[in-house]
Amino acid sequence: MKTMRILVVFLMILCHKMERAAYLFANDLQIPLKSSPQIDDSFQFLDLRNKLQESRFKPEERNKTHFAIVEYYLKTNDLTDAQMALDQHIQSDLVDITTLLANVYLYKIANYRQDQPKMDLLKKGIFDNKFVLLFEKFQQIHFTSLLGNKYEIRHFVDRIEVLLNGDVLEKIGS
Repeated sequence: MKTMRILVVFLMILCHKMERAAYLFANDLQIPLKSSPQIDDSFQFLDLRNKLQESRFKPEERNKTHFAIVEYYLKTNDLTDAQMALDQHIQSDLVDITTLLANVYLYKIANYRQDQPKMDLLKKGIFDNKFVLLFEKFQQIHFTSLLGNKYEIRHFVDRIEVLLNGDVLEKIGS
């Protein structure tokens, strides 16, 4: 009984170390997403998935929860699931700041995959937003996601700059 317990603990430690090593050696798209230190990511992800399935959500809350799931996929470098979730997020009835950020992430993924036609289409969609610039150099929008990531969007006349947790996430335009 005692040896079985030791074996299980050893296997758990080994699996955890292998997951960390695989993450370190993955040469995939790196996005500087953070997570709240007091919550384990996998439990937080499951909680978000459960909340999303509840039907009593308001559309704004549903969009923010869905976007947090997208952030989780991006944090774990799961670009396939992230792209599917981003495409689904953009098809939502409600258009808000998370829709703009979803388009920016899709643009970043298309840029990483060197998909120029998709990049051009997304760039057009990003600049078709209903921002109005009157007598200002740029419009600045702040958004904090459910995972605690702080976004700052600077919308100039000819370009958009998106900062994530103080780091430049993407610059789109001239």
